Amino acid sequence: MCGAANHHSFSGPFPPPTGYPPAHAPPITRTQPMTPRSAAQFTRLWLDSALLMGEAAAVVSLRTFAMMQGGPKAKREADRMVTEKVAAGVELATTLASGRVRTPQGAARAAVRVAGKRVRANRKRLG
Repeated sequence: MCGAANHHSFSGPFPPPTGYPPAHAPPITRTQPMTPRSAAQFTRLWLDSALLMGEAAAVVSLRTFAMMQGGPKAKREADRMVTEKVAAGVELATTLASGRVRTPQGAARAAVRVAGKRVRANRKRLG
């Protein structure tokens, strides 16, 4: 540390990126008040994301145990895992590029839906 010579307003060993935040970036403000419906939608998205996280952790554990056994079954599972991730990425990218998703919340909902479909199928298949 530089001691008294350090006049920066940040804390930590690394300076903030140059030009951050960008001078042209508009301030982050909420343009519409949160309605009971939008609050319920946000809460539902949060809950669905949290449940997906737990299910995904279970699938990781089940896959790990299956792959630790080795052999052709483990190889098929590893190949399947990679193939599913690529397919999910393509499906999500196609959904986002289609123009039907118009909000960040819509993009998050689409991601949860695409991933959730595969995670639920894997959990049912593996355990």
